[in-house]
Amino acid sequence: MNLKSLSLVAAVLALSGPAGAATANAVPGTVSGDGGNRIGTLRANGDAYAKEGGLGASWVLEHDNVKQITLSGNRIGVLTGAGTAWVKEGGLSANWVREADDVIQLELSGNRIGVLKDTGDAYVKEGGLSANWVHEYTHAVQIALSGKRIGVLKGNGEARVKEGGLSASWVKEADNVTELALS
Repeated sequence: MNLKSLSLVAAVLALSGPAGAATANAVPGTVSGDGGNRIGTLRANGDAYAKEGGLGASWVLEHDNVKQITLSGNRIGVLTGAGTAWVKEGGLSANWVREADDVIQLELSGNRIGVLKDTGDAYVKEGGLSANWVHEYTHAVQIALSGKRIGVLKGNGEARVKEGGLSASWVKEADNVTELALS
């Protein structure tokens, strides 16, 4: 989860009230960054809601059986309990595009989509929702995206980050890391 997501979790949950509390093993809702006007929540029953506009705007049910919701600009992504990553682009009623299966984490940033598969393989695509996936790393336990940066946390606690294109070189940032955030 990126730093924008982490810093706004409390605000999102406060706006959604007690029903917005995340279930066990669920990642809280996120707010789109850089001037975005969307709010997303993941409710205790696994329903993902989003709203667009002012704080008093109406909630729209986006998807059920969700364990993670993430927003970036005009994109909404959900990760279902079955491990399927879905992303839509445009209005709240836009059609979903199935991005990947066997996913344990989904990240969005600008025109990038990142997934961490249950095998520990991290993939990122850049551009449209149907762009090709690029394998970024193996043996990862977390992926983070922000702008032109991609970060992974390895199972041994090593944090690595790259900046630029999807084929840029990795830089070791730190050891003994338990969570990685980018902004």
